[in-house]
Amino acid sequence: MLPTLLARPSMARSQCGSRRHSLMGEYPRVNIVTATGLNGAMIERLGSPFDLVIAMHPSGTGRGHFLRREQAVWAAAINDLDLSDQLQLALYPPECLLREWAIEALDKIGPGWRLAFVSHSTAAVEAVAAEGLAVTVMKAGTFPRSLRHVPESVLPPLPSADICLHTTRSLARAKHLLVLSMR
Repeated sequence: MLPTLLARPSMARSQCGSRRHSLMGEYPRVNIVTATGLNGAMIERLGSPFDLVIAMHPSGTGRGHFLRREQAVWAAAINDLDLSDQLQLALYPPECLLREWAIEALDKIGPGWRLAFVSHSTAAVEAVAAEGLAVTVMKAGTFPRSLRHVPESVLPPLPSADICLHTTRSLARAKHLLVLSMR
């Protein structure tokens, strides 16, 4: 979301008429440092060192400023899964919402799964699933081309999440403009 935002053209006036600029082009002195991590840990660091945090929450929890809703979906290298064998999962570390939802959904239908791979890296989890070594959970809005959706007729449905913006109380003007461009 953030790379797209920073590259998103916005309109600015010049003496030559209108021209397109990225947010970074319009505000070259703004220093943006990005980091990824689990929601809870990132939100706890809001204010030091982060002025802004984009985090995922269960739909309707009302935390932060709502940006968009994302549906969690099952993903695998193939559509036809053999559920007669133990289902292998590639997931994220504990405290990850997608991991919690996957385990809760599978526990409701009984045993027959095991955690085969765990990583903080979405790329690593995706790669394991793309090789057919495990099934994983992804957000529908950022679903990778290397994977295929597993239908809800095969694996239980998963909840949706709200992607929300969290900010510190006092933001410099440039940071405030970044926040406004995200809304």
